[in-house]
Amino acid sequence: MMCDSVRAGPGPWRRRPDRPEGAALGARTQSLAPQRLTSRRVESPTWAATWCRDADRLGCMDAASYLRHFRRELDAFAACLAVGDLDTPIEHGDSADDLAELAAVVGSANLFAAAAVSDWDGRPEPPDGTPPVVPEERAELIRWIDGTGEVLLMALDTDATSPAWGFYTPPNVGHWQRSCSVSMMLWRWDAERATGVAAPMDPQLAGAGIAEVFEVLAPRQIGRGKAWPPDACVRLDATDTGDWWVFGPGDPVAEIAGSAEDLLLLLRGRRTPHDPVFAWTGDRDSALSVLKGPLA
Repeated sequence: MMCDSVRAGPGPWRRRPDRPEGAALGARTQSLAPQRLTSRRVESPTWAATWCRDADRLGCMDAASYLRHFRRELDAFAACLAVGDLDTPIEHGDSADDLAELAAVVGSANLFAAAAVSDWDGRPEPPDGTPPVVPEERAELIRWIDGTGEVLLMALDTDATSPAWGFYTPPNVGHWQRSCSVSMMLWRWDAERATGVAAPMDPQLAGAGIAEVFEVLAPRQIGRGKAWPPDACVRLDATDTGDWWVFGPGDPVAEIAGSAEDLLLLLRGRRTPHDPVFAWTGDRDSALSVLKGPLA
């Protein structure tokens, strides 16, 4: 297994450590495979340079660490499927209404990402997004989820700099190593929260997820016209890791402090800026206009 550092595309952020995708598919899950993504990759935006004001880059995990995290999070997600009611509603169900639908989303996404790495032939078009057949029976569903995870792990167990289909040019496997690990952690959190109490996220992986938002997801949302470019700068401080990020032009007009997990949950629509886990200083209203997104 390769251990190369991962670096995805450029984006409007900086970080420093030095500061105070079986059986028949049910009707309700047929539409849950990832939608066919746009074939237009996002080039480095011309406005990114006004946001990123130094050359420091995220000291990312190596590939082996990302894949270990993915395996652990996948196993925890499967444990929720084993004990939870598959009809349990998902609170943050932007792509799934209940646990069974979330499982379909997870397995489909695993297969899509594996194809983006293993089947890519250099063309700009994304992999085929044809919905897979998703089992409805619990034991078969769990085996299917584990199987899609193994397919993805085999695809990702390679040099992070190897080419792959992706949202940024030049795309590489490293983008998917990070993205799949972070996404699996978020889906595990969703499932555990729906079926009981969500276990804490790994702070370093949460930090990688924050970087992905500012480096890949937010620029893509802005490029697709789904979010406005920020007109002010906000600083995010992770109180548990000492890492911090700035997003937007100029000097920060406000700072929001919280754990890396809570900051990631905020950026990914699972917490609100008004949650008491956050401490604010500065012009909060301007900061809220920057963070309203959707950034991911």
